[in-house]
Amino acid sequence: MKVNEDTETAETEKMASASPTFDPSLDAQWLKWKTQHGKTYTLSEEEHKRAVWQENMRKIELHNKEFSEGKHSYTMEMNAFGDLHLMEKMPPLCLLIPLYVVMASATPTLDPSLDAQWLNWKRSHGKTYTESEEHHRRAVWEKNMQMIELHNREYSEGKHSYTMEMNAFGDLNSTEFENIMGDTEIEPISTGKVFQKRQVLVLPKIVDWRKNGYVAPVFSQGPCKSCWAFSVVGALEGQMARKTGKLVLLSKQNLVDCSGSHGTRGCKGGRMSYAIQYIMDNGGINTESSYPYEGKDGPCRYKPENSAANVTGFVRLPPRENALMHAVATVGPISAAVFSGLNSFQFYKQGIYSDPRCVSKPLTHAVLVVGYGFEGEESDGKKYWLIKNSWGKIWGMRGYMKLAKDKNNLCGIASKAIYLTV
Repeated sequence: MKVNEDTETAETEKMASASPTFDPSLDAQWLKWKTQHGKTYTLSEEEHKRAVWQENMRKIELHNKEFSEGKHSYTMEMNAFGDLHLMEKMPPLCLLIPLYVVMASATPTLDPSLDAQWLNWKRSHGKTYTESEEHHRRAVWEKNMQMIELHNREYSEGKHSYTMEMNAFGDLNSTEFENIMGDTEIEPISTGKVFQKRQVLVLPKIVDWRKNGYVAPVFSQGPCKSCWAFSVVGALEGQMARKTGKLVLLSKQNLVDCSGSHGTRGCKGGRMSYAIQYIMDNGGINTESSYPYEGKDGPCRYKPENSAANVTGFVRLPPRENALMHAVATVGPISAAVFSGLNSFQFYKQGIYSDPRCVSKPLTHAVLVVGYGFEGEESDGKKYWLIKNSWGKIWGMRGYMKLAKDKNNLCGIASKAIYLTV
């Protein structure tokens, strides 16, 4: 037994002594996982634990891919043991299976009373699965249904300020949803001008730029991680409408296809500042009608004759909600980023979203702040930011969310906010 332990220790030390290569696209997931599970490491531990976690992620993804091909009868997922090798020491008197905890070593039991709802939901959202996928997706959907019903029951008891509902994302757990819809490229913006507050005696108590005709209809980004393009385009549409008095819809697909030379990655994610720099260097952006959204990567088809807007620069806001309020009130719609990795965010319906678990970092999703306000009396403290999302009208308040305002920068709404100058 001593020999085995020595061999195991030697293997662990050997792995730690090598300097592993990390996948930068997993940075946000790594930070999110550490936050969720309260993980902290010394400087010397961090590199080794990240390498182990990344290897476990790769194994899980490969297994679940093979599950979808019918090669396995169970799925796996990352959990709190993700920074451990299978043979690393466990606490005494506990025999834990580290790595990934198998979600379904036995086939989960489905509720037959939900058969009709399941069929109706699949039909409503155009969902089709292979035979091997169907059971797993149904099990995830049922679990989400139970979670939503419990939350709404607690809402009726006064325990929450918002409701949730089943939507087109119902067959995804929160990790899968974030992997598909989240944008791991959002990070601190070090360029751009610094925001200077304009001299205004009193800011309005309620702002909604939709009423001024500065906000385009809600679109869906689909399975493409193009929230960064939607956010930039929304901010630019608002500034051009303010300047010209006319709202012209601009092309998100133009940014997805053409701004790769500036650092964006199309449907794999991007940064708002890179997209803005592309528009500046390119000398414009096409209209939505001339270059419609497709929700997938394609060749660049920009045509100068169809350009409808240009940008002279952008301004970054200090990471404070009072600065964001001042900018929304005096400038117009603001491009911002939030953490969207909770199932409460995934299935938000209406009301003021105030989940205290919604941390200010990592930021995983770009949105557009189109206003702010309050419910009831101002003294009630029920203040909110009015957020335009890019998940279609099937999500939230027909594509919008009321996010709790002045609640310690909930979801990081003020952390990476910028607006464009035209």
